[in-house]
Amino acid sequence: AAPYSLNHGRCGHAFCGTCLLKWLFAAFSREFRHWMEQLRCPLCHAVLPSIPRSTPREISTFPFVPNRSTEEVIKSYITVLKNIADNHGPNQGTEEVCGEVKEWAEGKPSRIDWERREYYGRTWMEELFERWPLLQADGFIFRKSLVEIRL
Repeated sequence: AAPYSLNHGRCGHAFCGTCLLKWLFAAFSREFRHWMEQLRCPLCHAVLPSIPRSTPREISTFPFVPNRSTEEVIKSYITVLKNIADNHGPNQGTEEVCGEVKEWAEGKPSRIDWERREYYGRTWMEELFERWPLLQADGFIFRKSLVEIRL
């Protein structure tokens, strides 16, 4: 949901926006009010540039960028799943749809979870981006608590 890639990452790996937010804030120390370790790609462990403590930060130091090509591929797959699940009732077609696909129908758990992660990933990532240049430690701590509660 809401795929992002690591900015300045040499690996090019893409991740779900909500997963990246969890990962980012897991490394932020409430006690010391900054990141406790050098951030690394969660998949290949490539070292990422340090996040500047002082403000204003350059917007170019924001650690994530939207991954538009991955987003288009994912959206096309999700659309297919939704269409099959929503349009396959008892009187529509003779093929049986597996249970996992049925979970993508309107109001079903897989679809609800996807829509929630898509919404929070995109909304919170955009909000973090907008506030990035001037965000202080208290702002990071507040967002960390939101991520822990909601996601």
